[in-house]
Formats: sequence, C-alpha cells, structure tokens
Amino acid sequence: MIMKQPKILFAPCLLFVLVIFQPAFAQTQHPSIMLTKKNIDAVRKGINQYPLLQSSFADVKATADDALKQPINVPVPKDGGGGYTHEQHKRNYQYILASGVAYLITKDKKYAEYVKNILLNYASQYEKWPLHPKRKEGHPAGRIFWQNLNDCVWQVYVIQGYDHVYDYLSVADRKTIEQKLFAPIIKFFTVDTYEVFNKIHNHGTWSVAAVGMTGYVMNKPEWAEMALKGSNKDGKTGYLMQLNELFSPDGYYNEGPYYQRYALLPFIVFAKAVQQYQPELKVYEHRNGVLAKAIHTCLQLTYTNGAFFPFNDAIKDKTFESEELVYGVDIAYADIQPATDLLDVAKQQGRVIVSDAGLKVAADIKAGKSKPFVYKPIWIKDGNEGDKGGVGILRAGPNTDQQCVVFKAASQGMGHGHFDRLNFLYYDNGSEVFTDYGSARFINIETKSGGDYLPENKSWAKQTIAHNTVVVDKTSHYNGDVDKGEAAHPDLLFFNPSPQMQVISAREDKAYDGVTMVRTMGLVNVVGFENRY
Repeated sequence: MIMKQPKILFAPCLLFVLVIFQPAFAQTQHPSIMLTKKNIDAVRKGINQYPLLQSSFADVKATADDALKQPINVPVPKDGGGGYTHEQHKRNYQYILASGVAYLITKDKKYAEYVKNILLNYASQYEKWPLHPKRKEGHPAGRIFWQNLNDCVWQVYVIQGYDHVYDYLSVADRKTIEQKLFAPIIKFFTVDTYEVFNKIHNHGTWSVAAVGMTGYVMNKPEWAEMALKGSNKDGKTGYLMQLNELFSPDGYYNEGPYYQRYALLPFIVFAKAVQQYQPELKVYEHRNGVLAKAIHTCLQLTYTNGAFFPFNDAIKDKTFESEELVYGVDIAYADIQPATDLLDVAKQQGRVIVSDAGLKVAADIKAGKSKPFVYKPIWIKDGNEGDKGGVGILRAGPNTDQQCVVFKAASQGMGHGHFDRLNFLYYDNGSEVFTDYGSARFINIETKSGGDYLPENKSWAKQTIAHNTVVVDKTSHYNGDVDKGEAAHPDLLFFNPSPQMQVISAREDKAYDGVTMVRTMGLVNVVGFENRY
C-alpha cells in the first residue's frame, strides 16, 4: 500500500525583522574626553617644551605619587562636610584622576594599577552602602557623601580617571567596575534621585554631567541621551535645557558669580565630552555660543585681583585661579574661541589642565600670543531671555589701581540669592572700600555647624540690612520671601559706559508695597583729580 504524502499548504505571510538603531558615537577610543588618545604623544612632548604645561604636570604627578605612598583607603561613609570620611573620598577622586593622567604621560603601570585597585575596592563596597547617615539639611542624601551633589562631583572626576586607564584594564576588571560601581551609581542618580537629575539648578548640572560622561565612556547611548534631554528624553529637562534656562544671552548665570564659577566645570567638561562623542550636536554653538559667553562673563565678574564679586551666597577667597576657571579658560581658548586675552588669564592662573586644551594654551603662551585681559564697563543682562534686570560694572583706571563700582540690579538668584536689590560694592587700589557682608558659610568645616552653612547664612547674611542698599520700615525686601523675590526683578533705566562719565541707574518698585526705589551710580573722570600716591 502506497501512502500519499499530504500536501503542505503555505499561507502567504510577511516576515518582520525589528532592528533598533542607537546613535553611533564619533569617538570610540580611550581616553576620549580631556586628554585624548590621538594627542597623548603631543602632550608628552609638550611637557618638555612648554614651561606652564611642565609645571602643571609636575603638580599632577605629585598628587599621584602622594596617592601611591599610602595604602588605599575607602572608608564606609559616615561624616558630614569636612569630616574624615568626607575628605578621604574627596581625596580619592582627586587621586584617581591624577593617577590616570600620570599613567598616560609616564606610561608607568604603577599609576594604572592604583586606579584599578581603588576602583575595584569601591566596586566591592558601593552596593552595600545605604543612604549617607548625615544628610545635609534640605538636600537629598548621597551614598558616598552627605548630599547627592557631592556624589555627582565624585563621578565626574572618577569617570575621567577610568577613561584614562580603560585600555590597561582587563575585560573582567572593566566588567566588575562597570556593573558593581558605575551602573549602580547611574541608577542612584537617574532613578533614586530623579528630582535632582531633572532639576534646572547647579545640582542638576553636576548630575547630568556625571551620567552623560559615564554614558559616553561606557558606550551607553541611552544614558547620554537622558543627560542631554532629561529622563523622559523630551528636552524639557537635561543639559541642553539647563543651558537654555540658567544662562542669560550674555552668559550670566542665574545664581550669581560664585555659583557661575562652580557650575562652569560640569557645564564645560560635559560640553567637551559631547563635542568629542557627538560633534553633530554643535554644543559649543548652542544659543549663539552661550558657553563661551559664560566664561568671558565670569571673568568680567571679578575684580582685577581675580576675586569674584561676592553677592548672593559667596566665599570671598574664591578667584579665577580656581580649578573651574582653569578648565573654562583652557577649553574656551583651545576649542571654542581663541581669544588671546584668555592667555593672560591662564598666565595669572599659573597652570593649565594636562590635556589637549592645556597643550594649546601653554604652547601659545610660550609663542608670545598673549594679550592683556581687558576689564571693561559693562551691563550684563540677567534672565534666560535677558529681561530680568542685570549687573552693572563701572571701571576706571589701570588694572594695578582700578576703581570699580558693582551695581546689583539682578533677579533673586534662586535659593542662593540675598534680599539686596540695588545693592552696590566699591573697590579701589586693589581693595574693597564699600564691603559686603557676603559670606557666613564656612562650608565643609566640620567644627562649624557640622560642616553645614552657619545659621547666620540664612538669617543675618541674606537680609537687606547686611547689604549696601535701602531698608524700609525695618523689613527686608520682599519681606524675606524667596518666592516673591523670584517673581520680580529690578529694571534698568540708563547705562552709559562713556570713559569720561560712566553712569548706571535702575528701579525697583516691588520690594515694598507702595515704595519705588531708584538708585543711580556714577564714576566720573575729572581732569586734575587723578589719584596721587
């Protein structure tokens, strides 16, 4: 008996193949952010050619050598700002970055071994650490430090050090460090402290920079996209929106000069990473080059000795020699806009970042391209649309003996602002003449309020009576209400930067009900009344 084979009928069908495309990064080599693989040899050579780069590397190597002289120390976090564990973890991220740079320049594997071993130590402990036991008042706690902000700063530095030794590490060690340390850290930033990550504020800037740079180094495009556009990737938060919202068209940062300095580092370092990995985004051109404007504006917000004008919460000993402005000046000159007066600032800073940008700055300084930095009378607009008042600066005389009037007619400055509408400062011959109470903070000094701000910072220091402006009926402007202060701003009436008669005038009519304040400041050059010393 012969059995017939049954006919098999095939119904017509469509075969779908789902292919998910993720954006390809232009940069795939390591290192790839500040000091890049293609320029390592040039930087090594430059260290022997250019004195400023040579001395800068000597400082970095000294830090790395200091790290190697002592046992690796990764304590369980327990202390607030200024305390033992706080300061040790801070030293550790500095050691990691310095040792990474030292490895790339010297090729000595002992520096890479240090970075490997300390990161593996962190990886073995990090997931066991709960939220920090001493949360800073009013701020989300970190796991390494007492506030999330410090954890973000830690990661911004550490991911650069990891990038430096990436090729030295075995695949197994990279897997351990990435899965047991960096991935949990990114989850902590983007999920556990979601509000900070999506906040338009300097804390948010540090958070998105940490996540985005880690995403680039670890080839995690989704992390980079979240950092740029916010958790929902819709552009309503994230780095690009922070550039839009926190800076005025003139590059003035909403929270004032002191915080402009502080926030510049994550803004500028992350911009460098974005430019390296996604040059098609043209981040340096964003908002008509607002980053370059922010760096130049930040420098204009200093007196001729480099000290930042101390309004809003400020610590008076911060100058443009701080690390943030070293990064800012180097990258602005080398990558954004090679303004030769920035070289004069770099010479005064006395160091450069040991990086591609630092190489160019040091080389051009040796080549004699530097021109004196020019402080100028200027009105700097506040508000992301430039419509919320501003800061007026009048200047007369050479940098060695300059008279300077600073007139604050800006907006509140968020939580770091003071109730000091139409406040002014006056400098002459290198000194404050009309001083401002300014700072009462002593942040990260454990013996002073456990490392937190002193109580006076929220009481006396913020109030109108502590400033050079007018108090009505023994009451601070806006009755000391930050939200009311945020809702209003002074208005510029007149600004004339003429060398013979510089004049600025502004009006504030909402600080007190039924009261309009107008202040006019002038700096007049009268022949025959020049200073005689």
